[in-house]
Amino acid sequence: SYGRTPNPCIMCNKNIKFGYLYGLAMENGFDYLATGHYATINQVSDRYYLEKASDETRDQTYFLYVLMESQLDKILFPLNGIPKEKAREICNTEGLMPRNSGESREICFVPDDYRNYLESDLNIKVKNGNFITKTGKIIGTHEGIHRYTLGQRKGLGITVGKPVFITHIDENTGDIILGDEEDLFTKEIIVKNVNLINGTLPNNERFYVKIRYGSMNYEAAELKLMGTDSIMIKLQEPARAVTPGQSAVIYCGSRVIGGGTIK
Repeated sequence: SYGRTPNPCIMCNKNIKFGYLYGLAMENGFDYLATGHYATINQVSDRYYLEKASDETRDQTYFLYVLMESQLDKILFPLNGIPKEKAREICNTEGLMPRNSGESREICFVPDDYRNYLESDLNIKVKNGNFITKTGKIIGTHEGIHRYTLGQRKGLGITVGKPVFITHIDENTGDIILGDEEDLFTKEIIVKNVNLINGTLPNNERFYVKIRYGSMNYEAAELKLMGTDSIMIKLQEPARAVTPGQSAVIYCGSRVIGGGTIK
């Protein structure tokens, strides 16, 4: 959708790696699907839980909240617990890849700037508009809302005499609202398309929320189910630049409870 900042890795995991590919493996009698994610699958009695990687600095569970418990006993994360250099050494020894091969970053299938990819390869309809201050003053124009995201300060191409940040993108008009950094903070988040890995929200637990990969964990004051696929999250402390289209992922200690798309 226009005005959103999606996460292609999460959509890829849901629809391709653990959607199409997982289904293909199961239909053809394979025992497991193994991927290179850094994450832990923990079995307790007859239940399976997704938990953070043994090395939390490499943890990738943020991208995996779309999994279901019914899939976890058929998934392997063999790199979990293996240092990166050791993994490279094993791959090199087995002839799988050169030791000095590069890593995929950002959108792995887009080698160039994603904005050029959207405009040329996908040929999206560019939605231009104005830069507008929070008081309603037009101070410039921009080249399309697909080039910007909430909280952005650099690369705006305008000067107003002080730092300004994108605080809202209007998908209908194409206008981008600029404000102060303090305008970026909020304590309330609504997420939709919610997936709960084990089917429910545990009772009387202390929850933490990650609003983007690499962000800190924010302690949740309250989680409230809204209908069948939405959750209202109230945070103890305000979070910066909670961005529509990104995902909010809910943790209880090291365990991943689930998550959804920020609305």
